[in-house]
Amino acid sequence: MINMSRGQFYFTLWCIITWTGAFAEMEAQAHSTMSIIVALVLYLHNRHVEKQEAEQRKRDHEDRRRNSKLSIVLATLLITACTTTNIQQYTALDTTDKTITVPAGGSGLKGEIKKMLSDNGWELVVYTGPDVIESKNNRIEKFGTFKTRYQLALTTRQFDQCFNLDPAIRYDISLIDNKTGSEVITMEGRGCEKDVAREFTNAILK
Repeated sequence: MINMSRGQFYFTLWCIITWTGAFAEMEAQAHSTMSIIVALVLYLHNRHVEKQEAEQRKRDHEDRRRNSKLSIVLATLLITACTTTNIQQYTALDTTDKTITVPAGGSGLKGEIKKMLSDNGWELVVYTGPDVIESKNNRIEKFGTFKTRYQLALTTRQFDQCFNLDPAIRYDISLIDNKTGSEVITMEGRGCEKDVAREFTNAILK
């Protein structure tokens, strides 16, 4: 058995308590340091993941833009490849009498052509169809005489949409001389609506 004085005993006890506290403090500091290191690692990891996700979103956005541009180019090429025009002029146009009977309405190709003709000094008269006389057993259609020199007849059908959102149409247009009953100009094919109207109007005005 170790013999020590009371003073030595208390001193030894104090040293043990002090060392124990120091070890506990060091352990707490180590634990705190480890917590900070773990938090820092998690923060850096999250930042790295966020950066990768942002870069991926940017790449996806650029891919979508490229694909969109490519789609527009391909659609334009397809529509252009499908564009056909066949113009026939059979007789000369009398530009001293710029009066023309046109279908009623302002939509589609007929509206585009009517606007261009009106802008270039043509007088437009609307044809509303024949007068109909109906009785109990009979139906008589009475066709009036055209008072204009020319008559516009056309049929159209939309089959797609051009890159500029203009309707892509199939069309058949005829300009008829009411004085002689002959066709002056015919034009048929496929194309963008505004381009077709411009091309037909240019054929009349040239």
